[in-house]
Amino acid sequence: MNTLNRFLNDSTGIVLSLFSAWPPLATLVLLSALFGIVVAIVFRWTSNQAKLRRIADLCSAQILAIKLFKDEPKAVFGAFGRLLRYSLLRVWTLVPSMLVIMIPAVLLLVHLAVWYEYRPLSTGESAVLEVQLADGAWAEHQELTPELPSQLTLETPSLRDAQEKSILWRVRVTKPVPATIRWQIGSNVFDKQVAVSAQKEAFTPVSVRRPGPGLWDRLLHPVEPALEKDGPLRGIAVQCPRRSTPVFGWDIPWWVTFLIVSILAAILVRPLIKVQF
Repeated sequence: MNTLNRFLNDSTGIVLSLFSAWPPLATLVLLSALFGIVVAIVFRWTSNQAKLRRIADLCSAQILAIKLFKDEPKAVFGAFGRLLRYSLLRVWTLVPSMLVIMIPAVLLLVHLAVWYEYRPLSTGESAVLEVQLADGAWAEHQELTPELPSQLTLETPSLRDAQEKSILWRVRVTKPVPATIRWQIGSNVFDKQVAVSAQKEAFTPVSVRRPGPGLWDRLLHPVEPALEKDGPLRGIAVQCPRRSTPVFGWDIPWWVTFLIVSILAAILVRPLIKVQF
């Protein structure tokens, strides 16, 4: 998983660097539209198009029946029932194509989230730093302390959460330079990257967590290598601020913009690709 994440991180960075002169929102819209086109092509070649067209015609017939027999409740309810049945059959027919596109879509969203979900810290800002210990390491390593670089300063003493097996601190940025925090346990050194920039909205990848050995944790936090399964730590996190990507003055989450633009792009290219959803 570490190798796959590293490859996808590098690929995402190369693609986004091609549009470094663009506003982040414009790049997001472009990538979303391209993904929507790819989805339409995948559906065109992995679904039963002839069956989908027949189902679409049957759905249209039921809608027409509802309009024509609107004064006959029995006919209207019958048409509604058939429309629901055909609609469910339509979704069922699309399931294989959805499964084909699901894994690439999840990976794409996860790696875009590295760039769009959070922003880097800036000079004067503070963040909560958390280390999660393995159950067997909690009793021995409760006094663990971070080794901070010169661009970070510790604002609070450690706070221990015995239930979560976590130790927390608050750190403040003093210089706008990316930082690495380290902890030493025996002969092992563990580090965590901290995204810092002179510009609050700098478009740069932000890793808020170094993942533990779990597959889901490694999937959702792909930037830094996962911690070892038999090691004393289960995760290291820095609570960076959320990035804002407003659309027409509305602060819409970036992934909502991605989904809406992707769907619209797939619908707009439908006549060109000759695909039936």
